[in-house]
Amino acid sequence: MSTDNFSDLKEASQLLDYAHYYLGQGEFNLAMQAAKEARDLYEDMQLAGGNAEARWVIAYIHFLQGDFKEALPLLASAQQQFAAIGFVLQQSATLFLLAQCHYALEKRSKAVYTLKLAHSILETKQQQLAPESERSNFYLDKESLIKMIEETLVEIDV
Repeated sequence: MSTDNFSDLKEASQLLDYAHYYLGQGEFNLAMQAAKEARDLYEDMQLAGGNAEARWVIAYIHFLQGDFKEALPLLASAQQQFAAIGFVLQQSATLFLLAQCHYALEKRSKAVYTLKLAHSILETKQQQLAPESERSNFYLDKESLIKMIEETLVEIDV
């Protein structure tokens, strides 16, 4: 990796750290700005994991603000990227959030399908080792995510 690429990677990672920090502080505009800048850098470096995580953060902010339609394409893209690199937990967490958006948009059948897909993936696929960072704690553990998916399916009355 060249010095420029390493510098860009470090900057993108720091921006994503800032996005998570600002998100935790409720500073959505600052979190969005940092996540978008990180996404652009990860995109330039063609690093799917960072790009997917940045898209997830952007989509999550849209979700929290009630902009469910804005979140959908970002979540779909992040889910595909997480799937391509074998990050099962992140893929399933993304599907869970995607289902929440569908449900909020009164697309119950899409929400149910997406929840069942997330559950199936968690039960059948093996997680590739994702790089550890403080951001890793942003996602739920497998058992907690399965429980949330099952509870949501019951709540939707499947």
